Amino acid sequence: MIELASTMALASLAQGADQRCEASLIWVATAELNMRQQLAALFANVDLHCDPTFDILLEVYVGLRSGKLRTPGAIANTTGVPGSSITRWIKFLEQRGFLQRHKDEIDGRRIFLTLTADAHALVEQALATIASSRPPAEAAQTPTPSLFFSR
Repeated sequence: MIELASTMALASLAQGADQRCEASLIWVATAELNMRQQLAALFANVDLHCDPTFDILLEVYVGLRSGKLRTPGAIANTTGVPGSSITRWIKFLEQRGFLQRHKDEIDGRRIFLTLTADAHALVEQALATIASSRPPAEAAQTPTPSLFFSR
């Protein structure tokens, strides 16, 4: 496990970023998580499961950007990944070089997760791709009925 203080430098990178861009990426990440949770619930109704790796990375990303680091238990609760599986997925992502575990300095029993620099860059690329594939917010909020209905 790595000391939490040594990787908080990654989170501090966000402070130097353009605040507007950062808020936009957090919004896209949160919207994507909400959509993925709805899809997971839909798939669960027919006994299918979505791949949780991106959900886990998004949760950790949002935690870093919002200053509220995530624990494996919190991620399991928000992503719907069973507690019996969350450790396996986290270990998989850790072995692939995407996640790092950190002991809580106050309560050594608790573990926080952070992204590696490569994972951080990958998540931001994914969010930029997602954002660019969606219509601008103004267009999404003002649908043109004439395109869908003829009079």
